[in-house]
Amino acid sequence: MNDPPATHSDVDIMNALLGIKSMQYDIRLGWKCFAPDLLRYYKELPSEVQRRLTKLTPRNLARIEQRLGGIPPDQVLEELTCDAAFDQVIRATNVYLERCGRCLLGPDGWPLARKDTYE
Repeated sequence: MNDPPATHSDVDIMNALLGIKSMQYDIRLGWKCFAPDLLRYYKELPSEVQRRLTKLTPRNLARIEQRLGGIPPDQVLEELTCDAAFDQVIRATNVYLERCGRCLLGPDGWPLARKDTYE
């Protein structure tokens, strides 16, 4: 018997995207050991969200999976964490942050200051 399709709440998707963003940030800082965690967060996303993250190519993600226990080549990590990939994840994350009533992220990946907190 087939299991029913997994349902993903906006909070689940937001948390997975925040995880990807964090892993991208850490890998960009040189912590290549976080590549398997980036893959784990990606797999937590529903397929319709995965398809929209076109900069996180299935080919490169598969190369992480093939190298579990080892670090993927630098070129693969650079493609998964390049500015375009990071920006795409920030934009997707902001969609779900907004849906959940949370503070949006700026282009650097850090939360924007909420205007109403200063008034």
